[in-house]
Amino acid sequence: TGQRNQGIYLSRGEYVVVMDNDVLVLPGWLGHLKKTASQDERIGMVGAKLLRAEVDNVYYCGCHTVTLEKEGAIYGIGLTKSGRMGNLKRYDPLAMEGGEVPWYTTTALLVKRKAMFDAGGFDDVVDGKGIFIANEDKDLSMNIRKAGYKIYYCPDSEAIHNHDYSRVDRKDSYHSRYRLRMEQIVRDTEYFLNKWGIMYLIEKLPHEDNSKKWDGKELVRVDLRLDSDEFKDDIITLVKP
Repeated sequence: TGQRNQGIYLSRGEYVVVMDNDVLVLPGWLGHLKKTASQDERIGMVGAKLLRAEVDNVYYCGCHTVTLEKEGAIYGIGLTKSGRMGNLKRYDPLAMEGGEVPWYTTTALLVKRKAMFDAGGFDDVVDGKGIFIANEDKDLSMNIRKAGYKIYYCPDSEAIHNHDYSRVDRKDSYHSRYRLRMEQIVRDTEYFLNKWGIMYLIEKLPHEDNSKKWDGKELVRVDLRLDSDEFKDDIITLVKP
């Protein structure tokens, strides 16, 4: 987050692109993001469709990002890829449905520079408080919304995300030291949930369910059945324009 803030501070122009280092963009990706962003001055962020390395399958898209909200208050946030959504194809109707989303990942993201500054940028670690490596995308999305902007998903903009932790050796030195710093991830997650008063972090991935609940003291694993009566009326996914 600190390095991203440095780049944002030095940026010029109307837009800022936030992108991970394991992303390969496809032709036309930037033009489609800018076209969507220009449709409404209230649109602050626009995210691309993310594909797997084999290109035919979707990594993330708009229908994967969900929040649990009651009367505008978010009490759960994250990703659901359960059921059919865990195996979406590139041109599946669900993947091609663009519009407003409650949040979006920073893997390949266009942000209006003014919106980024209005939102305060990323919440970097200062005096031991802030976010270093985990949930910075959700936190930025919350700050963008708090600043009065909307977040959109653009299915015509595509990028390949060559990133699948179900296939890596989580114990090798690179992942244990840099990418999977579990103690830091836990600290970031607890900070994020406490900051916004959120109870659930939803991560229903195809290979595992990492959904967690903040019980006031620590994170505990929890099985969230989002199709149950408890949650079905509160789920907010993609809102058509």
